[in-house]
Amino acid sequence: MLKFSQSVVSGSSVLVSMFPGTFTPGDIDVYVSDVFKTSVLGFLFKNGYSRVKLVYPWIQRAEIIEVYELNNDAGQKVNVIVSVGKAVLPILRFHSTSVMNYISYHGVVVLHRLTLARIGIKNLPSDSVSSRTKQCYAKYEQRGFRILDRTEDVHVCEVDSDCLQTARSLFDKHVEHFIFPAHQAEDDCRLRQEEAGIMRWRSAAASNCAGLSAEKHGFYICDDKSRGERISYLILRYNTLSDSLTLVFEA
Repeated sequence: MLKFSQSVVSGSSVLVSMFPGTFTPGDIDVYVSDVFKTSVLGFLFKNGYSRVKLVYPWIQRAEIIEVYELNNDAGQKVNVIVSVGKAVLPILRFHSTSVMNYISYHGVVVLHRLTLARIGIKNLPSDSVSSRTKQCYAKYEQRGFRILDRTEDVHVCEVDSDCLQTARSLFDKHVEHFIFPAHQAEDDCRLRQEEAGIMRWRSAAASNCAGLSAEKHGFYICDDKSRGERISYLILRYNTLSDSLTLVFEA
């Protein structure tokens, strides 16, 4: 299903695949573009997830259209999160780097290496953390992860992968890609191009970095050719504004 619907699994269930036995996730989150939403919902329905409920996001987010909650008779739950663009687009706005990972048909992709050491860095400015997000931080700390405001080590701003001011890419050398055996012979970057041809970001918490760099703005950009044209989504975070500015443009 993941391959033919161009969907991915993300959230806490990915961490369980990397750290078996650390905790038991309450559900599985599947991310999919609006184009393939019907295919994913139909697949899950045929496989026993017959109780479907439409759940809207608890906050207004530019990159998410809607959320579906599906349950089967055994009490297992799958959430289907419908992205406005590519399935991986919402991952760039997760609350911390510890959950910026996904499972695709070809393997497990970890966007930040510190996750492998059970360390996460907040992906939100200090003045924009809601009480619900604070609860998420506490939940992952209880699960054995350290959640930091910024990297503790001395580093080179805008260069080191853990610096909040560094512009990152899905195809840079800092991404860890654990390829499934069936795809070991294939190029890792080419496989990740299945998720997005362009995917770049800088943390929305860039202003938390103590460096002297002037690069304090967060952004993400991700292409989408599923509708027959290339569209990129760019989100800028300004220090002086409490909200993000969303720009959508054709490349």
